[in-house]
Amino acid sequence: MFPDCPTGAPPRRWRWTGDDLIRLGEAGLLPPEGRFELLNGEIYALMPPGPLHAFVADLIGDLLRGPAGVAGAHVRGQNPIRLNADYDPQPDVAVVRGRRQGYRDRFPGPEDVLLVVEVADSSLEHDRRLKLPAYAAGGIQECWLVNLPEQQVEVYRDPAGGEYRLRRLYRSGEAIEPLLAPGAALPVCDLLGEAGEGEADA
Repeated sequence: MFPDCPTGAPPRRWRWTGDDLIRLGEAGLLPPEGRFELLNGEIYALMPPGPLHAFVADLIGDLLRGPAGVAGAHVRGQNPIRLNADYDPQPDVAVVRGRRQGYRDRFPGPEDVLLVVEVADSSLEHDRRLKLPAYAAGGIQECWLVNLPEQQVEVYRDPAGGEYRLRRLYRSGEAIEPLLAPGAALPVCDLLGEAGEGEADA
């Protein structure tokens, strides 16, 4: 896995691939209880989600199941997608084309992903600085950043190079129609976890 380094050579920065990350886990070289993602060839340990983060991510997954089904897709939670050999991010929620059985032997690629959602609290800077440009560079058509500290949802569309050309902020009282299912308006208050338990489960 590690190439030979000639005697006297300057220090080298080792870049990993998604397949390397899998092999490291299989070899027991990464803590089995941890979650890791690969961004630009570097391995990042993901912080365990707090109760609010976990609640909102699960809730958004539930809310997107209906629109995903209309689009012939399904919802994945906190699992890798493979943008290229150097990027295996783990979005909190992803809507992916087709049935789950189609991904038994591979991770979804950019052409498979209709929407990614990142729930951001302490991870806000990491998501904005590293993950949004990666999703844009990969051609993911739509990304939602659920900004819990500022109680808003940032919707990014129209990727070009390493950035999204369209950005719009949504707050409580508004609703978002995902590109994958026009007409399926999701209230922002629900996406932020503000609805009462009865409303969220309805």
